Amino acid sequence: MSIHSLTVYLGSGGKAPEMFKEEAQNFGAYLAQNNIRTVYGGMDAGTMGTLANGALSNGGDVLGVIPTSIKDRDFVHKRLLEQGKMIIVDGMWERKKILVDEGDAAIALPGGYGTIDEIFEFLYWGIKGYHNKPLGLLNINNYWTPLIDFIEHISHEGELEKRAMEALFIDDDPVALLKKLEGYHPRHEVKHIKGVETYISYIEESNLEPTQRPIVIEHTNVEEVYRLANALVLKQLNKITRPIGVYDKDRLFEKFKLWVYTAAADRFITPYCPEMAVYAEEREVLQQLIDMHIHVSVDLHEKWDETEKKKRP
Repeated sequence: MSIHSLTVYLGSGGKAPEMFKEEAQNFGAYLAQNNIRTVYGGMDAGTMGTLANGALSNGGDVLGVIPTSIKDRDFVHKRLLEQGKMIIVDGMWERKKILVDEGDAAIALPGGYGTIDEIFEFLYWGIKGYHNKPLGLLNINNYWTPLIDFIEHISHEGELEKRAMEALFIDDDPVALLKKLEGYHPRHEVKHIKGVETYISYIEESNLEPTQRPIVIEHTNVEEVYRLANALVLKQLNKITRPIGVYDKDRLFEKFKLWVYTAAADRFITPYCPEMAVYAEEREVLQQLIDMHIHVSVDLHEKWDETEKKKRP
């Protein structure tokens, strides 16, 4: 397949290590130099900002997609807004739908809860037939290794999971990863779905239900892990206060938890984010943890670097 437009998932955390920002900037420059349009989440902060600026400084075509719900407009990419290269949408899932639609393929660089939500949503929408595009994980400095180990378990869950894994590629070199995506040949056709918005937003809408009933994850299939990732990002955005519990009877989520602590250590999520879900091997213990769980409200300014804003004219 030919890739003329690439969706890039990555973080807006301004306090992430400089190495990740530099890698994102170099990747944006590479895409521009090879006439590949960059489609991304529209922020001018963290690795999102360096990706976009790397592409723009090399004459690249960049499209940002941003929801109106982003409160701190100081971190939206002003140049893209001024050039009419920004799509503004009502909500988060509309943003993610356009990100999927506008790219021929997608690559995830290191990021936080928002990035893993996008990763598993992309895989989920693929097995549901909404698209048949490939996804790559760019494993810079082994950042995704715990999640990759976790995904190994998912691949054994069933035929749909096997199909999802066939469209997932991993490499620590961006050029090699792009070549893998270009070599992908879809094995299923895209479905023409009536009422597609309801069809693909079901998981997020169910997580957003106005209730305090816990969100309990019991399996390691793509749908359940997407439900977990989406619940975590909604909780990070303070859109839900529902408890999140993971019934981990076989300890398969240990690698997932390891990735969470890696993301916190690298400042892609705040130090409070690992406390947003509770895990237990026994149902009774899980219920006790859920009953004791206290909602943690996150100030997203804790992951944005105020010096980035001060550097702007």
